[in-house]
Amino acid sequence: MPERMRARFIAFIFFLLLTVVEGGAEPFGWPIPLQPALSSTFGETRSTAFHAGIDVKTWGRTGYEVRALQDGYIWRLRTSPWGYGRVVYQKLADGRILVYAHLQGFAPKLAERIEAAQQEKGFYSVDLWFAKEELPIAKGELIAWTGQSGAGPPHLHLELRDADSRPLNPLLHGFGIEDGETPTVRRIGLIPVGRESRVNGEHRPISFELRWNEKKQVFESGKVAVVQGRVGVAVLTYDRADRAPNKLAPYRTSLRIDGEELFATHYDRYSYDNAHQVELDRTRLEVTGKSSPFFNLFRLPGNRLGFYGEKSGDGLLLCGVEGALEKGRRQIEVDVADVAGNVSRARFQVEVNAFPEVIEARLSEDGRTLVAEVRDADDAELEVELALSKDGMKWKKVDGKKVGPGRGTWKLKERAALWRVTARDKSGSEAFRTCATSTTGGKGNGPQLAIGREVHEDFVELIVEADQVLAEAPAIRSAGRSLAVRQMELLEFRSDVPLEPDGAALLEVEVGERGREGVNLRERVFLDQRSVQPGEERVLVFGGGDVELLFAANSAYSPFFPQVERFHPHDAEQLTSGGIGCDLSPATVRFDHKVEVRLRYPEGLTDAEKLGLYVQGGDGSWSLAGNELDAERRTVGARVRQFSRFALMIDKTPPTIDGLRPASGTTIERQRPRLSARIDDGGSGIGREEDIEMILDGRRLISVYDPEGKRVEYLLRENLTPGEHELVVTVRDMGGNEATVRSAFSVK
Repeated sequence: MPERMRARFIAFIFFLLLTVVEGGAEPFGWPIPLQPALSSTFGETRSTAFHAGIDVKTWGRTGYEVRALQDGYIWRLRTSPWGYGRVVYQKLADGRILVYAHLQGFAPKLAERIEAAQQEKGFYSVDLWFAKEELPIAKGELIAWTGQSGAGPPHLHLELRDADSRPLNPLLHGFGIEDGETPTVRRIGLIPVGRESRVNGEHRPISFELRWNEKKQVFESGKVAVVQGRVGVAVLTYDRADRAPNKLAPYRTSLRIDGEELFATHYDRYSYDNAHQVELDRTRLEVTGKSSPFFNLFRLPGNRLGFYGEKSGDGLLLCGVEGALEKGRRQIEVDVADVAGNVSRARFQVEVNAFPEVIEARLSEDGRTLVAEVRDADDAELEVELALSKDGMKWKKVDGKKVGPGRGTWKLKERAALWRVTARDKSGSEAFRTCATSTTGGKGNGPQLAIGREVHEDFVELIVEADQVLAEAPAIRSAGRSLAVRQMELLEFRSDVPLEPDGAALLEVEVGERGREGVNLRERVFLDQRSVQPGEERVLVFGGGDVELLFAANSAYSPFFPQVERFHPHDAEQLTSGGIGCDLSPATVRFDHKVEVRLRYPEGLTDAEKLGLYVQGGDGSWSLAGNELDAERRTVGARVRQFSRFALMIDKTPPTIDGLRPASGTTIERQRPRLSARIDDGGSGIGREEDIEMILDGRRLISVYDPEGKRVEYLLRENLTPGEHELVVTVRDMGGNEATVRSAFSVK
């Protein structure tokens, strides 16, 4: 038997055994009259939660019969324009719950209950609960038809929950899916965790591509990342199953270092109470210009998910002198498996190593002597190279020697505008520092320094960019002490500013140019040292009350220091600036309990009732985060689970309504026409069903709103009488702006 056929056979036998063990003696079968195929699996990443079931593929079509998978009773029926759309909840004899979602319509005995409730309530959205004896349902009985109601394209979302309504992985409980496809491991991510942690010398996470090695039967990379401190490994991966090309989530992942398992995940079940912690189980990294979710192979503080193995520890690589991994090359292996037992392996290497540092490089006043100081946390000897340049583009090596950490002096035999000292350790990691006889290339009153910042949980990384070559690296002082400065490019420098909860509430950081006569102060940066601690309620006020942040006791997973930078927002499409804006950071911090953000609007502002707090997306567009108005305190607020860029904006533009059918002035022959219109709003958006009205001849209809299709429609259940009729559609957005369109039509 060929190797691949043997592997598929073994995987199939494993899957059969697994379904019998986990699902009991009776498998569920399949709910629709199509060959089993999936478009999504359990545990996939969604915007704010995990995917709670499997998506049964209907190949872009609707209207397939959905039949009950086991005996039981209808426990709940729900309709909504959003989320699951039309959905049936069936409770089984053992207490487990089956969920059938995104339905087109219900079986007659269920539809009767829904329609009666809608008529009584006056709206399409209803949520009905039933006792065991009210709506019994037998295995194989018709309960609905597949559709695309709520979110997403045509498909059937199928969930299995335990008796406590916690989602279970359906593929572990008797759903027979043929799967001979092995997972694909696309990329590996390395994420530094903490101030002392770096990957390739930086605090930013990196990712690199893996390629399939057919001979070794492994995904691998020739790149070797240099890691220092506490570093997490994450994997960008997907699986596929037979009969469909869709990318699916894996079932199990594991991490080994030097052959020993360090961490493992298995996506069996979770609680809806912790669904938002998808933000702790995944790390989003940019890949080819897009944000992609990597599966974490480590556990962050506060993570209550039950996906992880029995291994103690958090799965982080402890790299360096303070950690478990000694200096040197380490082999990392990642296994990714699906439910059917198909396994793929990825292999790569990391170099545990602290980067060298060039502490100082300066020229004497006459330009004939250069003094440099180098050091390294884990190397006793460094290779130090001296080079010169006229313009900073091309460099000529003039000296090189191996020295221990410390200060060295060169007597210069040549004259040059620029000098560069490079320190390189045995692994090839290096750092450099440039110096010059004077600043070069500038105009006016000396160099200008632009200071940016990257905010982390307990420190801020300052990014200093000069508009000309500096004689020496800038001097940075905080709380009376000088901070280490790393040169990244000819004109770019970085420095880590630690934040201390016991220090002054407002920390002043001085950034200046070193010159022949000392430090010429150029800029001051002020950082907030008020911390938010787990288990602590806290209200932080910034800008004299213009910005308020309200933290619940369970908001923070770990301590951090919020930072606020104000700005004046510009008008955007369909939105007008209504006051201040602010950048809230660190943006990487997630909250267990949502944080309330409040911004104060100017006194005397008109149209305050149309104000909203908007958040800016990665593409620069603004979307409404919330519009909780407190007119007495002149604030508008929203509850958020992540810091970002926020601004007060006013939506004065009403929604658009077009494509009204039947069109005004037309005469139709059908006595039961489909009444419909296209509706849209590019400002605050349409967020409530009660803000959409469809009125026919003075009678309010229970219309159906499709947010994704941007349509509202109603299918008449009675014939229209011959003659004239009037259809009126009114829509209000979240800013209170209203639009109305009328159609006067006739029926033959």
